[in-house]
Amino acid sequence: AHQVLSLGAAPLVDGLAMRQGEVDWAVRVEGAASIEDVLYRRSRSALYDLRARDLVAPIAERMGALLSWDATAVAEQLRQVRARLASDLTFADHRALAPAPGMLTARS
Repeated sequence: AHQVLSLGAAPLVDGLAMRQGEVDWAVRVEGAASIEDVLYRRSRSALYDLRARDLVAPIAERMGALLSWDATAVAEQLRQVRARLASDLTFADHRALAPAPGMLTARS
């Protein structure tokens, strides 16, 4: 943890746990190459933080600088991770919530 924090102890977003050094560590040491990788796999913030969407732009800015992304690459990374977050955080198909055929329900 000390090594990660030595890369940047300030939070990426005020009020959220993820630190600047976590992005740097994920890219420099662990080989993260996408915002989605940092948000879901390296930090797991997308899985545990309801405000994970607020981290996307700061992660993109930091990764863009570290990986020399141009504006097109940043835009594509943002599009991909926002699409996944939208899919994960909403119920686009309410039928997925219905019980499987043959399952007992509270009214059964």
